[in-house]
Amino acid sequence: MGVVSDAKYRSLREPVPPISYGAVVSGFDSSFILHLRTRGDPTAAIAPVREALRRLAPGLPFVEVRTLREEVETSLWQERLLAWLSTLFGGFAAVLAGIGLYGALDFAVKARRREVGVRVALGASPLRVVRLLSRETLLLVAAGALSGIAMYAVSARWIRQALYDVAPSDPMALGSALLFIAVVAGIAVAFPVWRAARIDTASAPRQQ
Repeated sequence: MGVVSDAKYRSLREPVPPISYGAVVSGFDSSFILHLRTRGDPTAAIAPVREALRRLAPGLPFVEVRTLREEVETSLWQERLLAWLSTLFGGFAAVLAGIGLYGALDFAVKARRREVGVRVALGASPLRVVRLLSRETLLLVAAGALSGIAMYAVSARWIRQALYDVAPSDPMALGSALLFIAVVAGIAVAFPVWRAARIDTASAPRQQ
């Protein structure tokens, strides 16, 4: 009948199968499959096509009538489930990491309360206190991000099997993940550092 471009049939992951199209000259058989391209809503064409086929072959059974979007949605259920679970566990991990960062920095600020009070009493500005306390945390977050990128690079070959149409080295995905980590770390760092910058210089040196 003609030459058409390659296309996948049942799954977006399957290799392109060899397919040929032939003319139907002696009626329909049990393996007949009709593909129809529409310009508008494909569901609106289902009823007219059914009626036209009934006129051609009254006894023809309609085993399956689906749009291409429905086929794609069905074939991607594993990917969607994996994405949902990854988002869920990733959110839990981000919350736990944020709580851990907040707890560690809050403990570090309380342990250095006398030092911060003395520095402020000697003229250290709030900005300098913030810079002093957040430096170690930022270095820790940077070290963790670099370690995560290294592990990601090592496991990219296995990660590729769980992705569709997304390269493991996609800069947008990596950048979004790093930005998310930075936001979580910034939120976790903000409150303890803000309290440290407002330490009472009179009472802080006397606290144990």
